[in-house]
Amino acid sequence: MYLKFLPACLLLAVTAHAQPTLTNANNNFLAGTSFIQYTGSATSPGASGANVVWDFSAIGTSAGNSYSYTACSSSTNCGTFPGSNVVIAQPPTTGYFIVDNTRQAVNGAAVGSTNIIYSNPEDMLRFPFTYNNTYTDNFSANFTSGGSSFVRSGSVTVTADGYGKLILPNGTYNNILRVKRVETYTDTWSGPTINYSSEIYAWYSPAKRENLLSKSSITVAGNTTDYPITYTNQTPTAIGNLAIAEGSVNLYPNPARDLVHVRFEADKATTADVILTDLTGRMINTLPAVSIASGSNDIKMNTVGLSAGLYLVRLTADGQSITRKVEVL
Repeated sequence: MYLKFLPACLLLAVTAHAQPTLTNANNNFLAGTSFIQYTGSATSPGASGANVVWDFSAIGTSAGNSYSYTACSSSTNCGTFPGSNVVIAQPPTTGYFIVDNTRQAVNGAAVGSTNIIYSNPEDMLRFPFTYNNTYTDNFSANFTSGGSSFVRSGSVTVTADGYGKLILPNGTYNNILRVKRVETYTDTWSGPTINYSSEIYAWYSPAKRENLLSKSSITVAGNTTDYPITYTNQTPTAIGNLAIAEGSVNLYPNPARDLVHVRFEADKATTADVILTDLTGRMINTLPAVSIASGSNDIKMNTVGLSAGLYLVRLTADGQSITRKVEVL
């Protein structure tokens, strides 16, 4: 992640590439998906501009932490943050977001026992978004901490300031867009006003949902903290494109009774594994090494005899893994 609540990951490089574009279909948060995040040593975010090579291959590795996006409706605290539809927990913080065709917006955060509730959400990404695109968005929030009431107000300026190649400890990614976010905001309460500023860099692939790398720093009342750089486990391919167009993966019918169709578009012919699990990860059914064709595909998964409830369908091909929820009646 890349929020001031949930710091994230970042990177830089040089080679001729097309200018990548981020879209809602492929880059917005999606309930039912997950990723593993690793922490590396802090370093400079590198240069901006066209055809940059960001080499972060030597940032080191850590034990990875697994995170999942869930539907806000399944969260016991969802009603505290009206309008939220996607949630992610990165203890001690849970972030609440508004996700739609045009934006990815922070709508609130539960930090321990403190609920930061946005009266005006903060747009962290707008779609579509490509090199040299920029916007400024105002936001405001309220919260109570230590018995005092706080009013937060400020703005974020988001700019796609570079594109090129990103080199991480787990491989090389082409066709990468770097997004820079600069936040300035204040907390007003009965005591002295608290001033904040933060700078957040995040590297994205148009074909991968979570940012690949993120680096952030925050200055509070004149004191600056640099957060560790973080990166995710999304395995690259040689040309920077996925075998399967992630935004094209759909389950039908959903809810299902005896059979669910896994429909998607593939960029090339390969094989895929399809696994059905319950929400705890216990395997229910599996279809190993299914042949998929370039273009449209439809794989059928048997759900006969399953207890009514929610299940997960995971589609894996060429190191790429996509998960969707299905309800069985």
